[in-house]
Amino acid sequence: MNNSESKPNLEIEGCIQKTLDGDLLLAIEVQPNSSRAEITGINTWRGRLQVAVKAPALRGAANSAVVVVLSENIGISKDNLEITQGHTSRQKMIQITGIESATLVEKIDSIITALKKNDDEV
Repeated sequence: MNNSESKPNLEIEGCIQKTLDGDLLLAIEVQPNSSRAEITGINTWRGRLQVAVKAPALRGAANSAVVVVLSENIGISKDNLEITQGHTSRQKMIQITGIESATLVEKIDSIITALKKNDDEV
């Protein structure tokens, strides 16, 4: 059972890269025009965190919403989040400062674990 507990962490770690200056890059996949605004899981095939936002993919609205969702869910200031790639794509790279990789993995893991628990209860 221990292997299944560590598997999500490996999937999450696959979404994160560390830059030479110590910042983190988080690979995400955005679902604009969603009925919800939250982290929804991991696309293991693409190695990306899935983020749903209510905003449309129009004039940067979805990009702004992504920053808000990540800020609220990870518990880090919006000033520490920057979209560095994919401004006009659903697949984006987010540069994150002010947090260690292990802490980020733990926070995302707890969010995904809670999602799975809620799905199991429904």
